[in-house]
Amino acid sequence: MSALENDPGLEEDRGARRLTLVMGVLGGAALMALMLVTVVDVVGRNIIDVTVIGAYELSELAVGLIVAAGLPLVALRSDHVHIDMALPLLKGWLRRLQQPMALIVTALAEGVVAWQVWVQAVLATDTQRTTSMLHLPVSPVLYITAILFGVSALLTIVHALRKIAARGEASEGSAT
Repeated sequence: MSALENDPGLEEDRGARRLTLVMGVLGGAALMALMLVTVVDVVGRNIIDVTVIGAYELSELAVGLIVAAGLPLVALRSDHVHIDMALPLLKGWLRRLQQPMALIVTALAEGVVAWQVWVQAVLATDTQRTTSMLHLPVSPVLYITAILFGVSALLTIVHALRKIAARGEASEGSAT
């Protein structure tokens, strides 16, 4: 197994199952809406020469929600994409710290994205920004996205702390 194996511990939690259900429903609903809009738009354009007004805007909003809903699921399973290019070069304590440090950096990046999206959501609320064709408010999607990136950052930090604690327990066990 890779040194960057998944951490199944959080998946067994009751709250984690609820989060998985909510994120799955949110992401699934957004995906279904995206598919429906795309099918209706393509069929309408090719058969009766009529397009769905605002299809591009609806697609943008749906894709944003799909990504935002999927990220906490990835973080919950600690299933981030990773490349072990440097792992063979690391020895000893550096090798043991590589995964927790990578998770901490990932969590920081997710936290920065959450913060910046929140800033944009506040700005969109203050300026009452809407989509150009359908005049849908943008801020609710931005707030949801910011919150979900924040949840993802918290879950990633939890995994990093669990990895550090597991390494400490392994060290104590081998020292005795």
